[in-house]
Amino acid sequence: MRIAFLVDIFPKLSESFILDQITGLLDRGHEVDIFAVTRGRETTVHPDVEKYRLLERTYYVDMPHRKWQRLRTGLSIVLAQFPRHPAVVLRTLNVFRFGRHAVSLWLLHLAAPFLDKGPYDVLHCQFGPNGNRGLLLKKLGVVDGKLVTTFHGNDLPPPHRLQYGSRVYDQLFAGADLICCVSAHIKEQLVALGCETHKIVVHRAGVDTQKFPLRPPTPARDGTVRVLTIARLVEKKGVEYGIRAVATLIARYPQLEYRIVGDGPLREELTHLIASLGAEHHITLLGWKQREEIVELLQRSDILLAPSVTAAKGDPQEGIP
Repeated sequence: MRIAFLVDIFPKLSESFILDQITGLLDRGHEVDIFAVTRGRETTVHPDVEKYRLLERTYYVDMPHRKWQRLRTGLSIVLAQFPRHPAVVLRTLNVFRFGRHAVSLWLLHLAAPFLDKGPYDVLHCQFGPNGNRGLLLKKLGVVDGKLVTTFHGNDLPPPHRLQYGSRVYDQLFAGADLICCVSAHIKEQLVALGCETHKIVVHRAGVDTQKFPLRPPTPARDGTVRVLTIARLVEKKGVEYGIRAVATLIARYPQLEYRIVGDGPLREELTHLIASLGAEHHITLLGWKQREEIVELLQRSDILLAPSVTAAKGDPQEGIP
């Protein structure tokens, strides 16, 4: 099959679950292209991106923020694509049907990377907002394969809004061929939002256990107990509470060591928290690590700590923990 993935950012180190799907499909002989709204800016890149030469399969929307630049790039798209795809180009500019999406030239820029690449058997959209974008691509006639959208949790309305319903995904639920989600909890939320149960499949984020070989635990000779967390440093990951919990135990268990793999907007705040608790010699923020480094850290750790909370706003819940 020919499969197109629509994602927010590529490459993105913390979204190895998407990368594993892509490489898994390639290993099974399918043809995969990746369409990303934004280019990845991280300095650390997963080895599989290079191993599978995925950047050669990746195409970017890259719509400029400034209006004059958008007009310039929009004009170049029209000049290049109108002779070959006149109907599609005209539909992207249909302000009567698509309103602000057409006026802003967003539809034109969204469609451009897909032109001359298809046809695709499946358009797999990762996260709900990309599902809405995928539905627009179907309506434009840019893609004609099955529309699949996977929800991961942070793409759903905050819990307090679920009881009142939300219309943001109504058209997607009606137009998608399949809705996937990574947990039964998210399925319940999707049903509460109005998605028909028969369209939903719980498709969990699998782990290739061959890449995480089990090493029998060996207690440290000096009595050190090593605790490990792997998470983006955002509120819903609850890393603050892992830090506070370990800090309360240090007086009783001075051999406790807590390492946190990951990065994010809360790094500076968590660094200050560790210092304020006097735990700098026991708690370390390691930043992003490659998978091979994470495997080694897991094998040398005694406890994997995965705290999780409901955030106050924005990105409220996790999909799995």
